[in-house]
Order: sequence, then structure tokens, then C-alpha cells
Amino acid sequence: MTCQQSSTLIYQLLSQSMMFPIGSPLHDVAANCHGNGLKALKAILQRSHPAFVDEPATLVTAHPKQKDKSLLEYKMEAEDHLQMRAVVKGFSKELDDPNELDVFINDMKCSAFVQCVTRDERRQCALLHKCQGDNEAT
Repeated sequence: MTCQQSSTLIYQLLSQSMMFPIGSPLHDVAANCHGNGLKALKAILQRSHPAFVDEPATLVTAHPKQKDKSLLEYKMEAEDHLQMRAVVKGFSKELDDPNELDVFINDMKCSAFVQCVTRDERRQCALLHKCQGDNEAT
């Protein structure tokens, strides 16, 4: 199936009521493409992709904070932020980086406790693997 042939299917998917959060303007963005799924995808990307934003650095001005999110939601948001920053600013850092991990822990709900518990482990080379993500061999 070519992209052109799948355009209608893409549009049908994007037009579903549960595709975007309630009140999201993306419902209207997709609807304004009148059945053209590829056009709808491009219109959605143009609203948020750094390649289409006039000042892309403004997309990554502040690190996310945990607030009421679960630890997994917060971790995923922090990783998304780091990926976006890598695209926008041209350098890559991950949560394996000690400085990024410091910021991540600092913005947690129980940051003081986590800092206290992990401080010694993060300084000992033998225990450093506990503070690093999974590295898949390629």
C-alpha cells in the first residue's frame, strides 16, 4: 500500500474522537484536511515539530517536573525533553549523564529522600551501574 493509498485510512484514524485529548485543537486541524490523511499529518506536525517552529529553542526552556505524575510518566517526559533538546540545540544528553540525573532527581516529588539514598551509590564506581539505563548492544 502506498502513502497515497493509505491517506484515507490515516484520516479515518486521526478523525476518531479519542485520537486527541478532549478540547485539543488537533481535532479541528485534522477535520480541516477534508479526508486527506497525509495533509492532516503534516498540519499536525507543523504545530509542534521543531523544524516548523520559528524559535525552536523555546520548546525546551525548562526541564519537566514530576508534580502529580507517576515516576514512569515523569521519566518518559524527561527523556522526551532531552530528545527534543538534542534536536533543537544539536547536542545529546541522556539521563545516564550525571548532570542530567542531578536535575531529574532534583525535580522529583521526594527529591531530598532520593538524593540522600542515592548519593553514595552514585559516587562509587562499583555501584554506578545502578544509576544508568539499559545499554543495548548493537
